[in-house]
Amino acid sequence: MKFKLDTSHEVAPGPFDREILKRADAILSSAQVWNRADDRKCPATATTWSIYCAAERATIEITGGFHHRRPALELVREIVDERTKGRNYQHRLMDYNNDPSTTLAEVHSLFVEALGRIPE
Repeated sequence: MKFKLDTSHEVAPGPFDREILKRADAILSSAQVWNRADDRKCPATATTWSIYCAAERATIEITGGFHHRRPALELVREIVDERTKGRNYQHRLMDYNNDPSTTLAEVHSLFVEALGRIPE
């Protein structure tokens, strides 16, 4: 089966995206499992996760597959952009995750804020 994405029409986040965000937040449950050195490589055998890899793993668990432009991830990127105006991040999720000033509380609030932007 093949899919063709129409990038000219943004898809709004929906119920699956809510579940993805909740699961990603749960995956990053503590500082011990937070990978602060993200390289956007997310092995299935990982025991620590970055923001990006937690979102990837959550997406696979919830939907059975992964696309890095899933609405849940786009919403998280949008919030990172808002929070980091003036910072010149090349890869938003990776660079925000790896930024020494980013706290785990901010990561959790990122997912909470994204959830708040999806209508129930």
